[in-house]
Amino acid sequence: MRFVLSEITVAGNLIDTRADLEDLVMLTAHGKVVLRSTRYRLEAANDAIDDLCRGRIRGRAILGPG
Repeated sequence: MRFVLSEITVAGNLIDTRADLEDLVMLTAHGKVVLRSTRYRLEAANDAIDDLCRGRIRGRAILGPG
């Protein structure tokens, strides 16, 4: 409910160009990119938002089923 009643924006991002995506895939394949993320079940969306707001997440918060 807090998510619905608060002014919170959830945004995604895309790679700018196909060449940028290819470069990113190459860097990742060579171990030069590290994804820092914390996963949350959909039911814990409010916990994820709270952790983001309090600076407890390094990287991205990822919501997913179960």
